[in-house]
Amino acid sequence: MMIFEYNIEYLLAFISAIFGLSVPIMLQVIERVDSRYESTRLAERLKSEWIIKTCIILLIVALATCTYAVFCYFPSPWDCWIMNNSADMIAFLSCAALIIGFLFACRVILIYYNPEKLQDRILDKYAKVKSTKDKERNFLDWVDLTKSLLGSSDRTPAFKVYDTIGKEIYGAFDNADEGGIVLPSYVVKGITSINENLCLMPRRPFSINNGNQILKNLISSPEKLSDDAYRLIWNNLQLQLFYDQEDWVYEYWSAAVQVYDHQLARLYEGVPSFENPDEVITAEDVDKRTAQRKRFKEFHITLCASVLREKRYDLLDKLLDYFHAMTPEYEYPLVPSSVAEIQDAFEMVNESPRLDFGAEGYYPMRGMKGIVDGIILGSVKRYLTVLYVRVFANIGRMRSTYVNYPTTIGGLKRLDEDVDYLRRMLPSVLDNMDLMSILSFEDFNQAQNDMRAELKIIKDKIIVKEEDLKKNEPNAADIVAENLDEAKKHVEKRLADYKQFVREPKEGEGVKTYYLRGVSSYLFPNEAFQHDAGISYVNMAESVTGASLTNIQHGFASVFYQKEQKHFKINNEEVFAALDRLKLDEGYVIVAFDIYLDYYLDKKIKGLVKEAEGYRYNCVPIIRLHGGPSDLVTNKLFVFKKSDMPSLSYIAPIEDNIKKYELKLLSKDYKLYGSVVKLSENAELLKNVDQLSEDEALNYSLFSVFVNAKMAWEQAAPMVCIKLMYNLKDNGTSDSLESVIPFDELFFGGGKKEDTNEVN
Repeated sequence: MMIFEYNIEYLLAFISAIFGLSVPIMLQVIERVDSRYESTRLAERLKSEWIIKTCIILLIVALATCTYAVFCYFPSPWDCWIMNNSADMIAFLSCAALIIGFLFACRVILIYYNPEKLQDRILDKYAKVKSTKDKERNFLDWVDLTKSLLGSSDRTPAFKVYDTIGKEIYGAFDNADEGGIVLPSYVVKGITSINENLCLMPRRPFSINNGNQILKNLISSPEKLSDDAYRLIWNNLQLQLFYDQEDWVYEYWSAAVQVYDHQLARLYEGVPSFENPDEVITAEDVDKRTAQRKRFKEFHITLCASVLREKRYDLLDKLLDYFHAMTPEYEYPLVPSSVAEIQDAFEMVNESPRLDFGAEGYYPMRGMKGIVDGIILGSVKRYLTVLYVRVFANIGRMRSTYVNYPTTIGGLKRLDEDVDYLRRMLPSVLDNMDLMSILSFEDFNQAQNDMRAELKIIKDKIIVKEEDLKKNEPNAADIVAENLDEAKKHVEKRLADYKQFVREPKEGEGVKTYYLRGVSSYLFPNEAFQHDAGISYVNMAESVTGASLTNIQHGFASVFYQKEQKHFKINNEEVFAALDRLKLDEGYVIVAFDIYLDYYLDKKIKGLVKEAEGYRYNCVPIIRLHGGPSDLVTNKLFVFKKSDMPSLSYIAPIEDNIKKYELKLLSKDYKLYGSVVKLSENAELLKNVDQLSEDEALNYSLFSVFVNAKMAWEQAAPMVCIKLMYNLKDNGTSDSLESVIPFDELFFGGGKKEDTNEVN
C-alpha cells in the first residue's frame, strides 16, 4: 500500500519542475511558429488549440490540488485510509494528467513545425466546419502557411496549394448561375495574398515555375466570368506588374489567347452545338456568346493599355506578337489587327458601361489620383491608336485598311469622332521612338503618309454615307409607332377634362355651332425616327400634340368669352360667398378656367371638396379647365344650368387630308388621326414645303396630328361669369357682394343688374 505522506514533497517538486519548464517552452514554441511562418495567425491558431488550453488548465488544477494536500489537509474522523489520502491521490492523478496532456501538446507542436502536416490538419478542419466564419478563419490560416509550402523544394505540398485553390475556383464555376462565378470574399483575399507572396519570393523553386496557374484557372471557363471575377484577375495582374513579374503576365496572356480562340469561339445560329450535337445554336445563344467575347476582349485591350501606360514596351511587344509565326491571314485573337477591327474596338470601348463613369472600379491603374475615369479611357484609346499604326508597319501580316462603316447615323458620328481622335493622337505616338522601336517599318515616312491618307478617306466616306442615310434610310417602324402612341396618350390625357361636355350635338333654332380645329404638323429630321441617331430627339409627340390641344382648349374657352352672360367682378377672397348668393342647387354646374382651387381647400372653405372626378362646392360640380395661351377667360368662373351645357363632339378629318397626310386612326373616341411621313416618299407633301429647298426637304419627315371638334351651344341659355379680382394683379374696382343676387332672379325674376354688366 502506497504511503503518500512520505512522497508528497517529491510530487510537489515534480509538479513545480513541470510548471517551471512547460510554460516558457510553450511561449517559445508559439514565438518560433510566428517567426518560422511570419504569421501571427498561425501563432494565434496554435494558442487556440484545445490541447494547449487543456494543458494550461491541468497546470492550474495540479497546482491547486497539491497546495490543498500540503497546507489544507483535514484527516478523516472515521480513520478511513481512502479519505485520509484522497487529497494526495487527487494531486497525483492531476500530475499524471498533466504529463499526458503535455505529451499530446508536444505532438501538436511537432505538427506545427512540419508545414506539410500542418497543411493537412488545417485543410481537414476547413472541410469539416460549416459556418462561413469558421471556414474563413481556417482558409486564411492556410493561406498564411502557403508561403512556406510554395518556397519548399518538396513538390507535393506545393502542388497541393494549387490543387486547393483550383478546387475552390472549379467549385465556384460548377455553382455559377446566370450572373457568373461568385467566390467567397476570403477566397478572393487568399488568392491575392498567395499571388503577392509568390511575387515577393527571392528565388523561384521548381514547384512554382508555373507561377500564374491560379489566374489561368480563373479563366478556364470564361463564359462564366462575372464582373467580380474580372476585377480579381485585373488586380492580380496589376500586382504582378508592380513586382515586375512580366513573364507571368505574358504566361497568363498566352493562356487567355487560347481560351478566347477556342472556349469563346463564335457561335452560328442553326449550327449543331459542339458540346451536344443534338442541340441547335439559337439566336439567343449567339447574342450571349457575342457579349461574352466583347467582355473578354475589352478586358485584355484594357490590360494592354495599362502595359503601354507604364511604358513596358518589351512586354507589349511580346503581347502584340504572340503568334509571330502565324501566316498573315490568321486573325490575331485579342489584338485588333486591321483598320476594321480597330474601328470595332473603338465602338466597343465607346459603348462599354465599364469604361464610362466608374471605370476605376473595374480597371484601376497605378499612379492615378482624383477623377481618373477619363484618363483610363484615354489610355485605352491611345493603345488603339498604337494598333492603328501597327497596321501600317511591317509586322508580317496582311495589311487590311477596309473599314466596316456603321449603318446608323449615330454609329457614323462616333466613327467620325474616333477618326478625329486618331488624327490628334498620331503625332504623339509616332514621335515616341521607344514605342516605335517595337514595330518594324520598311519606310517610316511613307507609312505616316499612308496613315493620314487613310484617315482622310474614312472622313470623306463618313460624310457621304451620313447624307445617304439621312435621305434614304427608312424610318424605323417601332419608333414611329412609339411616337404615335405617345401622341395618343397626350391627347387622351388632356382632353379627358372635357368628357362631361361630350354628347350628341345640339341642333335647332338658336343653337350656334363652333368648329375647333386642332391640326398641327411639324418637320423633324429623318434621323429622329431612326435607331441610334446622331442626336437625341425627345418630346416630339408632346410638341406636335401640344399645338393641336392648345388650339382646342383656346377655341373652347373663346366660346365662353363670346357667349352672352351676366358679368361680376368679385374679390378672390369673397368668390365663394358670391356663389352662395346665387342660390345654386344640384341643377347647376360651374366651369373654372385657370383657378387654383387647392388654395381654397387649404383655407378650408366650407362645402368645397376635392373628388376623384374633380371638385365640388356643396352640391354643385366644378369643372376645372385650362383657357389656352390667351387670358380671355383666365381666373373666371362660369355658372349655368346643367340642362344648358354646351355639347362637344369630335369629328374626323376630311378624306382628302387622310390620303394626303397618310393619316391613321389613333383613337376612335376622339377621332384622333396621326402620321409620320418621309417627304422623300410623298411627292405632294414634298412640293408644299416652303421653308426648305426640295433637296433639303428630302432629309425630313412630317409628323402630323389631327384632332377636330365641334361645339354647339344655345345662345339664349343664361350664364353668369364671375371674374376673380386679385389685389396685386387686377386693376379696377370689385363689385360688392350685395350686387350678386340669386341666379333665377338675375334672368327670370326682374333682377336690378345694370346693362353695363352684360358682355357680348
